[in-house]
Amino acid sequence: CSCSDWTAWDACDVPCGRGQQHRQRQISRFPQNGGETCPHDLMQTQGCDGPQGPCKVEDCKLSNWDDWSECSMKCGPGTKTRNRAILQIRDFSGQGCSGALGQTEQCEDNAVCEQTDCTWSQWTDWDACDKSCGGGQKRRSRQIDEFPTGGGKKCEAKTLKELDACNANACGHDVACEDGAWGNWEDWTVCSASCDGGTKFRTRNIVKEANQCGCTPDGKDREVSFCNTDVHCGGSADCELSEWTHWVECSASCNGITRRNRNVAKYGKGNGKFCSGSLQEVNPCNPSRGEKLPAGCLSGPPADCELSPWAPWSICGKTCDGDQQLRTRRIQTHPTNGGKPCNDGLTEIKECARQPCEGEPPVDCAVGEWLEWAACDRCNGERKRRREHITAPRNGGMECDPTAMEEIGKCDRVCHEERVCEWDDWEKWTDCTVSCGTGGQKKRQRKLHQRSVADTMTSYEVSSA
Repeated sequence: CSCSDWTAWDACDVPCGRGQQHRQRQISRFPQNGGETCPHDLMQTQGCDGPQGPCKVEDCKLSNWDDWSECSMKCGPGTKTRNRAILQIRDFSGQGCSGALGQTEQCEDNAVCEQTDCTWSQWTDWDACDKSCGGGQKRRSRQIDEFPTGGGKKCEAKTLKELDACNANACGHDVACEDGAWGNWEDWTVCSASCDGGTKFRTRNIVKEANQCGCTPDGKDREVSFCNTDVHCGGSADCELSEWTHWVECSASCNGITRRNRNVAKYGKGNGKFCSGSLQEVNPCNPSRGEKLPAGCLSGPPADCELSPWAPWSICGKTCDGDQQLRTRRIQTHPTNGGKPCNDGLTEIKECARQPCEGEPPVDCAVGEWLEWAACDRCNGERKRRREHITAPRNGGMECDPTAMEEIGKCDRVCHEERVCEWDDWEKWTDCTVSCGTGGQKKRQRKLHQRSVADTMTSYEVSSA
C-alpha cells in the first residue's frame, strides 16, 4: 500500500477560544499480491486557538425592576406586583441569571372598605299568564342588588323566582272569574316592650272568596313593625377607651415584635355605645415594616405571622345593667425575614347583659279563645282563624308565639277541577360560584307538578309545640 503525504493543517474551526483543526491523507495505491496493508489513520485532529485569541465571556443580564403596580383592591387587603425581564442570555461559558422575575407584596395603608350589607331587589311585576284558559302559570323574580362588603351582613337564602296559578277557568266555557278580596286591617297590637324597642303586629282576613278561575288576594295577612325604639329604659352612657400606651421595647434584636395596649376607661350602659374592638396590638420590629434586616441577623425564607384561634369569650360579670366580655389569642409563629406581619389584635371586648336590672315585674303574653273562621282564599283552598289577643307582653315578658295564635284548615267547598298543582321538595344547594372571598352565589330549585284532588286535599293545623 502507498499513501500520499499529509495535507497542511486547516484553519481553526472557532474565531476565538479553544477549537479544533484537521489534516488528512489518501491512499494512492492499494496493496497487491500480499503486500503491506494500508494504515487506518487517514485523518488527524488537534486542538487550536482561534485567531482572535480568548473569547469574551457574556453572562446573563437582567433589567431593572419595573415600578410597583396599583393595588389589586381599592380598599381592604390587596396586593401589588412588579416585574423584570432578561436582557441578555449567557453564552456557552457565561454565568446564568438567578433570582425571581416577579415580586408580589401586600399593599400598605390601603383604605378600610366601607361596610355594606347584602340587599335584595323588590319582586318584579308578574309576567303575563302563559295560557288564556284551562289553568296557566305566571312568574315573577328578584335578584341580589348589592353584595356585602367590608364584613357586612351576608345574603340570606331566599326564593329567587315565584310561580302562581292564573286563568284557571275551563276552556270553552263562559265562566266569569271572580277574584278574592281582603278585609280592612285590624288595629295594631300593644307594643311587646315599653322601652328599648319591641314589636307590634296587625292582621286582616279574607272577606271574599275567589271562585274556581279567580285569583286569591295578593299580599300578606299579617304585618309586624318595630315600636318604642326611641324610648329608653334607663340612663345611657357611651363606652370610653383609654389612649394607646407607647410601643414597648422590641422583643428581639432580630425579627422581633412590639406591643401596645389600652383599657376601658368607662363602660357603656343603657342605650349608649358599648365597648368593642381590640385592646392589644402588635407590630414587627428589627426590622419594622419597610426596613431592611439589621446587620448581623441571619436571613432566610420569609415566614408569615400565625395567630392561634380565639379563646372562648369570658363569662359576663353581670346579668343586667351592662358589662363586658373579653377573649384573647396568642402569636403561634412570629414573622421573620419580611414575612406577613401580625396585623390583627390579640384581645377583643364586646358588650353583654345590656338590659336594666330594675323595673316592674315582667308580664307575659296571654291569648283567649279561637275566633270565627275567616273566608276561604278560594275553593279547594284554605282558611284561617285566630285567637283573641288578651294581654300584650310588658317589661321583658314572654312574647306571643305566632304559631299558637293562628290555625289553618281546608275549605268545605270543592271546585269542579279534578287536579291541583303541588310543589316538589327543594333540591340540594349548588356549589358556590366562587371558591374564596365575597360575592358568590349558590342556588336551589323545586318543581311544580299536578296531582289529583283526592290525593292532596287533607286538612292540617299549625299549633304550638
